[in-house]
Amino acid sequence: MDSTGIIASACYLLGWFLGDLGKHYRNESKMIMDVDIQLTRKHRENLSLGEYVTGCARRLGIYCKRTLDRPSSNSSPNGAFCWAFQRHPIFSWFHLACLGLKWQERTSYHKVRMDWMLHAPREFRLWFLRGLADSDGDVHFRDKSVDITTSPNTGFVKALLDSLNVHCVVRFTRGHGAITIRADQAMRIAIFNPEVNTYRRELLEKLVGASVYPRRWPSWLEEKVGHLGRLGLNKREICERILNENNTYIKMHGLGRKIGTEMRCSHRV
Repeated sequence: MDSTGIIASACYLLGWFLGDLGKHYRNESKMIMDVDIQLTRKHRENLSLGEYVTGCARRLGIYCKRTLDRPSSNSSPNGAFCWAFQRHPIFSWFHLACLGLKWQERTSYHKVRMDWMLHAPREFRLWFLRGLADSDGDVHFRDKSVDITTSPNTGFVKALLDSLNVHCVVRFTRGHGAITIRADQAMRIAIFNPEVNTYRRELLEKLVGASVYPRRWPSWLEEKVGHLGRLGLNKREICERILNENNTYIKMHGLGRKIGTEMRCSHRV
C-alpha cells in the first residue's frame, strides 16, 4: 500500500478513535492505554466492519486480534463482536497530538482541538469523517437523512462538513449535539465506508435510489399498502417492506390515514 493509502487508513482509524473505540487509560506517567472495539451482533455486517477497522490498524503496524464475543445481556440483548488492539504509542499520539487533548481530558466531555484536519487534503478529511460516521452515525428512514452524534464536538464536525461543501443542520436534544445531513448529500460523499457493505450504507443507498410518488400513488402501491395494513404491519414495517420489495420509498407521515381508508373500504365490501 502506498503512503496515501496508509494515511487514509490512519485518518479512518482516527475517526473511530474520536467515536466508538473503547479507550481505557491505564498509566498517566507512561501514557499507556488499552483500546478495543465492540460492535453489536444485531447486524452480521458488523463483523466485516470490525475486520476493516482492525485491518487499518494493522497497516500502521498495530497488532489486533478478535476476542470472544460479548454474550447477550439485559443491556446488550444481541451481544457484540469484539476485538482487542495491542498497546501502542500511536494511540497516545492520537489523543495528544491529533485530537489536541491533554492526557486527563476525555473525548466524551472535552472538545478536540483539530483545526489542522480542516486544512488536510480532501481525501483524508473524507476518511476521517467516514470513520466517525461508521462509529457514531445512523440513517433515519422517516426523513431520509443521516445523523452523526457529535457532542461535544458539534462545531468542529460542522466546520469539517462545511469544508467539504456538505450542507448540514445542527440540532441539540437535552444538551447533546448531533448533525443531520440529507441522504442524497451523504451519498454524494460516500459518508459510510464505500469498501464495506454495512447495513447503514445499504439502507442509505436504497433510500437514495428508490422511486418516489409525491402526489398520487399508482394503484398497485395503494393495493399493497392496504394489504399490508390488513395483515397488521405497523407503518415502519410497511415502509420497509415496500422499499425492499419494490424499490419504492413512501413517507410514514400520513400512512396511517391511508391504511385506515383501505380498511374501511374493505369492511364495506
